[in-house]
Amino acid sequence: MSDVGTFCAESAPVHGERLHEAGAGARSDAGTSFAQLLFGGDTGLTEEEVADSAAKVDTWRVLPARARPKLAHLIVDMVDRATGHEDCTASSSEACQQRLHAWQELDYIFQLTARNVESSGPRDSNQTGPKVDEIITSRIIRAQKQGWKALVEEYHGDAALRRKQDLDQGQPEPTQRILGEPASQQDADAFCRNAKSMQLTTAAACLTAPPVLPDSARLREKLREKIRPIEVEKAEALTRLRHRRLEEMQKKITPKMIQDLDEALAKRASKLKPFKKKGRTGWRNEYIKQLHETPAGPALRRLAIQFLIGKAPLEVYKRYGHVSLGPRDKNGRGPEDPRPVGSPEPFWRWAVGACNQVVEAHSKKLLLPHQFAIGVRSGAEKMGKRTSFDAAQLPGHQWLIPDVYNAYNELDREEAVNDMCEVHPLGGAMSIALYTVPTIYVHDTRGAEGEAGELSVGAP
Repeated sequence: MSDVGTFCAESAPVHGERLHEAGAGARSDAGTSFAQLLFGGDTGLTEEEVADSAAKVDTWRVLPARARPKLAHLIVDMVDRATGHEDCTASSSEACQQRLHAWQELDYIFQLTARNVESSGPRDSNQTGPKVDEIITSRIIRAQKQGWKALVEEYHGDAALRRKQDLDQGQPEPTQRILGEPASQQDADAFCRNAKSMQLTTAAACLTAPPVLPDSARLREKLREKIRPIEVEKAEALTRLRHRRLEEMQKKITPKMIQDLDEALAKRASKLKPFKKKGRTGWRNEYIKQLHETPAGPALRRLAIQFLIGKAPLEVYKRYGHVSLGPRDKNGRGPEDPRPVGSPEPFWRWAVGACNQVVEAHSKKLLLPHQFAIGVRSGAEKMGKRTSFDAAQLPGHQWLIPDVYNAYNELDREEAVNDMCEVHPLGGAMSIALYTVPTIYVHDTRGAEGEAGELSVGAP
C-alpha cells in the first residue's frame, strides 16, 4: 500500500507555501480549524442538528471567477490536512481527529463563504447590494484577519433564520402533471434550464417524471415498509467485513489503478452537468467543476482518491451515508405507494462515478454477452431489440418479465461487497469503504422537518 500512498502524495502539486504567502499578514489563528466552532461546546448544537439546518441553506450556484483563487487556497490547505499520511486506525488519536476536522471544514466551507444573504423581512427587488464575489471575498478575508469565530456565529444565525422561514412557508403541493395540459411555471423553468445546457433527458423528466411527495406521517409509515431498518446482526457483520478485508483490498491496488482513477476524476470533473441537486453540505456540481480548473484541482482529486480507497476517517463515511430523500409518486397513488429516491452528495457522485468508469472495462469483460447494463451504450434499447428478435424466432414460447417485490430491500450488502472484492481491487475497496456503514435517508424537501425525517438505516 505504500506505493499507492506515495503516488497519491506525489500526484498533486504542493500548494502549502503558496497558501501561506497568500495569507501573509493574517492573524496567527487564521489556519485554526473552525470545525470545533460549528457544533458542541458553547453552541449547544449537535452535529446532526447543524447538518439538518445546513440542508436548508441556499448557496449560490456559481462561484464568481474573482472569488475562486481565494477559495482554492482555503481548500488546498484543508485537503492537505484531511489527507495526512497517517491512517486513522484509532479514531480517538490526535492525528485522526485533525483529519476529521479538516473533512468537516470541507463539508461546511461553502456554507460559510458562499451562502446567500438571508433577510428576516420581504426582499425588495429594486434594492441593490454587494456583488456575490465581493461577499465571498470579504468573508474569507474576515476569517483570515479575525479568525473564524465571528463568521461561524453569523452562519448559525443565518441558518436558523433560513430554517424558520422554510418551515413557516410549509411544504409545496405536488405539481399535477396532466398529459395535454400546460406545464406549471416551475416545471417550465426547469425544462428550459436543462434544455439550454443540452441535458435533454433531464429536461424531459422535468415535465414527465412523477412529482416529489410532500412529507407526511402516512408517507413515512409506507416508506418504512420499503426501507427497512438494518438488523443488528447484519450491521455487525458489515463492520467485521470492513475490518477484515479493507486493508487486503488496499494492498492489491496498484499505482497504475490510482493513475487511471486520477485521470478519470479529472475527465469527469470537466464534464459535470449543472443544475443537479445540491448536497446537504451546500456543495454543487458547479463548484467541483469550477474549482477543479484552479490550483485546487489536484487536491480535490487526491481527496477523492483517499475517500474511495477507504483512507478517510470512519466518521466521514458515516456522514456521507446521510442521503437526501425525495420520494416520488410511483403509480399515482400518492403516499400509499411511494418510490424512494435518494440523492448522495455531489462529491460522492463525482468520485464514485469516476471509480465506476475505471472498474467498468474489467466488469464488462466478465459479464458480456449476457448483460446490457455495464459499458453498453443504449443498453435498454439494445435489450429490447434483442428480445424482440428472439421472440420472433420462437413464436411458440411465452416470454415472462420477472420483477422483484420491494427490490429495494433485497440486496444483501455483505454478499454484494464480497462479490466486488472478487471483481476488482479498486471496486472492492470502494464498496467496503462506502457500503459497510449505514445509509440514513433524511427528508430535505422544502418545509419538512429534516431531523425528524430519518427513516431508517437501510440495506440498499
